[in-house]
Formats: sequence, C-alpha cells, structure tokens
Amino acid sequence: MKFNKKKFALEYERRLSGEGYPGNLLNIIIDEVKDAETIIDLGAGTGFYSIPLAKKGYSIIAVEPSYEMLKILKGKIDDKLSPFISLHNVDWESWQGDWADILISVHSIYGISSTKEAIKKMQNYSGKTILIIKANSESRTLSALIKNRLNINRCSSNFTSKVLIALDDLKINFSSREIEQKRESVFFDLSKEAEYYCYHLDVERGKIDLVRSIIEENSENHGDRYIFKALYRDLLITF
Repeated sequence: MKFNKKKFALEYERRLSGEGYPGNLLNIIIDEVKDAETIIDLGAGTGFYSIPLAKKGYSIIAVEPSYEMLKILKGKIDDKLSPFISLHNVDWESWQGDWADILISVHSIYGISSTKEAIKKMQNYSGKTILIIKANSESRTLSALIKNRLNINRCSSNFTSKVLIALDDLKINFSSREIEQKRESVFFDLSKEAEYYCYHLDVERGKIDLVRSIIEENSENHGDRYIFKALYRDLLITF
C-alpha cells in the first residue's frame, strides 16, 4: 500500500496541512471525547488528531500500520507531549493493547479485510467508538472527479452500507449524522498536480494529459495559481 511509502506519507502530510486539515472535524472529535481520559486513535496517520488531543491532556494510544506515517507523527512529539502518546506500528487486525475510554477512527478502515470484525474489536476495546467514514452523499474532490471520469473503482464505494450492515449484525446500538467540510487546495503547476494524482490513483502516465485537463476544468485560475474548492461529506457514527 502507498501509505507505507515515504513519498506518499510526506505528500499526505504536506497536502492536508496546506488545506487546513482537520479543520472542523477536530472540533467535532473534541466535543465527542470531552469526558474521556484515554483515547485509541485508530489509523493515527501523521498525528492530525493524536497531537492536538495529547496537547489537551488526553492519554493517546496511536495505532498506525504505516511506519513512514508514524515516523512523521513521532517527529512532532516533544518532551512535553511524550508522556501523553504511545505509538504502535501495527494494523488493527493484529493490534493488542489496553482498553480505552474512547476510540476514534477517521477514514482509516476502508482497506480492512473484515469490516464486521474491525467494528467488533472497536467495541471490545473501548467504552465509546467515534467512526467517521465517507457518506453516501457525493463529495466534490479532485480524486473523485478523476476517478469518475476514468471509471476507477473506489475502495470506499458502498462502504457506508457495509458498516451499517455490520452494526446491525452485531446488534450494536448507534447514532449517526452527516457532516460536511470545505477545504481549498492551492497549487501552481497543473502538470505537477496531474503527476501527483496519477501516482496517487495509480493512473497510467499515458493519461496524464487527460488528468491535467480534468484538474484544470474544475479549478479556478487566479493567474499565478490555481484553487480547487473541495466539499467533503462524511458520516459520523458513534456507538
């Protein structure tokens, strides 16, 4: 998986930071965890949630299968934060550890082999789970626009249904609500942006001109830069 590659991890950190991620999602998470002391951050990535939550005094168990992602997260931990974060370079299926008050999972279980077993494990290891996945309502992102034009299958397609079926099969009571987030991507070179998406989406380089045109069609030209205004629609599930 690309998440294990240094190039992908560095670009992931740079791009999301540049877009102001996690934005309002962090406020939503903070509101949901206010009564907790210990939090499992499943799919912690480069620390977009682990770091700010640790700064608020929560004890964070960061579970992340990508060594390169975890390496970036580790670089953000200073002596003051170190007592509040423990790092675990392991996938969720293999992880074993302490029970926590709350588990958060933000877009981190799409590639997991069994959605049902993953959710069952979340419930077993936490008093409350906060799960954020893509909603059925269509988001507007460059990745989605390119995939739709090129007929590329998305691993997150129909994932909401899989989660809801798993929760029903496990007889887990849950609540859910749709949330939205707007983010802007600013870039200066259409060709470099097209190269990134070809790499990110495994698009053959022979289609780079088509990818470039899709990006140009959907972005605002401000002379020295381009701006793409993205809309993300997610489903917040708690159980």
